[in-house]
Amino acid sequence: MLLTKREPDEPIITDMADLDWYANTMKYAFMTQEPELKGTLVLIDRDNRIFPKGFNERFRQQLKLLAEATLSPEAEAHMRATADYMPEWFYDYLRHFRINPDMIYSHQDGDGYMHVQVHGYLYDIVSYETPIMAIMSELVNDIEGTTVDPDFEENVYQKARRLADLGAKFAEMDTRRRPNKQVQRLSLHAIKNGSGGYLKGTSNAALAAELGIALIGTMGHIFPQAHMVYGIRSANRMAMINWDNAFQGILGTMIVDTFTTPKFLEDFTPHFANLFRGTREDSGSSLQHIDWMVNHYRSMNIDPLTKEVTFTNSLNDVKVASIKAYDVESKLRDYYGIGGWFSAGLGLIKLNIVMKLWDVTRPQEPNRKIYVVKIPNEIGKQSGDPRAIEAGLYELGIERDSLSI
Repeated sequence: MLLTKREPDEPIITDMADLDWYANTMKYAFMTQEPELKGTLVLIDRDNRIFPKGFNERFRQQLKLLAEATLSPEAEAHMRATADYMPEWFYDYLRHFRINPDMIYSHQDGDGYMHVQVHGYLYDIVSYETPIMAIMSELVNDIEGTTVDPDFEENVYQKARRLADLGAKFAEMDTRRRPNKQVQRLSLHAIKNGSGGYLKGTSNAALAAELGIALIGTMGHIFPQAHMVYGIRSANRMAMINWDNAFQGILGTMIVDTFTTPKFLEDFTPHFANLFRGTREDSGSSLQHIDWMVNHYRSMNIDPLTKEVTFTNSLNDVKVASIKAYDVESKLRDYYGIGGWFSAGLGLIKLNIVMKLWDVTRPQEPNRKIYVVKIPNEIGKQSGDPRAIEAGLYELGIERDSLSI
């Protein structure tokens, strides 16, 4: 299948529902719990890719077009019907929300590297992460003129079949780094057909409405990172308190590895462990995470089989099979968030980019930046100013050698 060449004035994103759902859940939590916090999102390119000449000009043009995107009535209706844990006023707000391109700084240096930042209120900038990354990913494929495997729908159908054969309940989560919007859309239809009922939803709110499936998403690392305004040792605890205040026991899946999982577990007291449904594992060893969680729940006399783990760490069928082979079903309830694997191996360029929170400011000290970090269970996924990372490791008492490569 030859992808249609996109004209410069043709927008990639036209619907503000065409983003990861967790952007909206975090938006609501920030609006209701920490509305005065500001921060900076920074693009991190883990592959240090040299982008095509003139890429930033095409990118800026797409940002101008993105400013015209609105929430479609179909997606809004699906959100209101299936995610009714949000109040009516929030959906009224989303209907009027627009991206402001002037808030997005971007620059392509002489070597071809891209630099992108967004600064503003946290409840605002969380909506910028997915569109920026999706636009960059599709533009690269458009400019480079890549072609998708003509059998890609059969390819992803078979991938979904393999997950179904493993008995793996899963959600599709490929929007942020999808190589092509239309390929994702057609792929998700094929995935649904091949899943045998094991597809439980998607993180893409627009596609969830189109396919009539569930919206999937709770929080990303941005949320615990922001709570470093209370100090890194209090960040996880304050994030859990604010999340519970926002959602009152709904959306109870906690991301655990922002400052390593063992440090999270120090704050995961019986109160929180009983309160929240489960955890999300996104770095290090999935099998180690199972052991950590089973032992932690048992230490508090909580039956681990009443708790869920959502695995999202660069999954494919081989990794899912290894988790299943570890007899996970006799230990915990297992669930899988599948991102880039579905669009991998289709002949398209896959960017290895993320956007992470870099700093936060409080209204009491508007001129003082609090540099935040992500220190997960593996070194390759760390983010933040190197000095802040070293300070965080010291403050938490973590030896760098204890982290996996």
